[in-house]
Amino acid sequence: MKTELDLKMDAVMAAMTAEGGPLALTEIERFGRKLPVIAAAPPTLGAYVAHFCNEHQATEFLVAGDERLTFGAVYAAATQVAAALVGGFGVKKGDRVGIAARNSPAWITLYFGILLAGGVATLLNGWWQADEFREAIEDVDCSLVFADGPRAARLALVTLANNNFTRAARSLLRALVDRVGETVNLTALDGDEILYIERVETNEPLRMQMHPGMRVPLHCTASGKLFLSQMPAAERRAVLSRLTLKRMTPRTITDVSLLEAELDRLAARGIGIDNEEFVRGMVAVGVPVRAPEDGHIRAVLAVHGPTARVTLEQLLGMVPTLRETATALAPLLDWQRASKIEALAKKAEAEREKEKA
Repeated sequence: MKTELDLKMDAVMAAMTAEGGPLALTEIERFGRKLPVIAAAPPTLGAYVAHFCNEHQATEFLVAGDERLTFGAVYAAATQVAAALVGGFGVKKGDRVGIAARNSPAWITLYFGILLAGGVATLLNGWWQADEFREAIEDVDCSLVFADGPRAARLALVTLANNNFTRAARSLLRALVDRVGETVNLTALDGDEILYIERVETNEPLRMQMHPGMRVPLHCTASGKLFLSQMPAAERRAVLSRLTLKRMTPRTITDVSLLEAELDRLAARGIGIDNEEFVRGMVAVGVPVRAPEDGHIRAVLAVHGPTARVTLEQLLGMVPTLRETATALAPLLDWQRASKIEALAKKAEAEREKEKA
């Protein structure tokens, strides 16, 4: 039995939703059913965003550090994003567009832009790892995914686990070893560690035994320092605050301020250097493998060798050659395109089998 308060609330709702009320209802038909809807409501979420931003143009609502944005400024940026999604990426009404990134003004602007383009903003948990991202994206059938640096690195792992990628990558790495004469490896950022994805050994007898699947620290390896150097300042500080800067050799940098200064120098040079900081008697140099479409670092291509055979200066001289191979590797790391190509291949194979039957 309804209480007196229930009856009063029912009366208020009836008055608000009645004809002439502020939230007067009408009906729409969806999926063969008639559903109530507020008559004056914007027809889509994108239209609601446009209406609300217009009503509160001068009001600040996004604050991140020194960045303070009004509804009007964000809406103007979002309309540009929407135009790029439609004109540049071919996003159509109803397409699911994923966002895999930390919370930021750019995240909100992208979210608004997807809505204004007629897409369905699909919010992917920023804490997910590679397998979780893959399953979620396949489950909701994202046609496009936007990711910040750390999430993009995890998404790259989806492609790195692909057999087609492994064969193509090993071919490029083998050719690189033939040119430089030392062991080369391809690594990715996995949480707060570096994951060895692929590796081709030199034919020289003196070499360090490591294998794909191994994890090594961030703070004392060429790959790790390169990933750290490319992070935005706030993100880098957050990662460093979580790390234990364990001394691996006498050359390991264990002071945070000294490591930050080293990372700033590496950022300016666009490379990673391990000067006997991880293993005594071993030096290494790494270069970024960047996504062709946005320049984000997806992986690191590194060369290393024993100081008994090669100097750090000699490895630095190999950087142009490393960059050539990194450029060739970059398209292979387009995990979304790779998965689509694989899916199309499977579909074509199934159709051929059907024709045979």
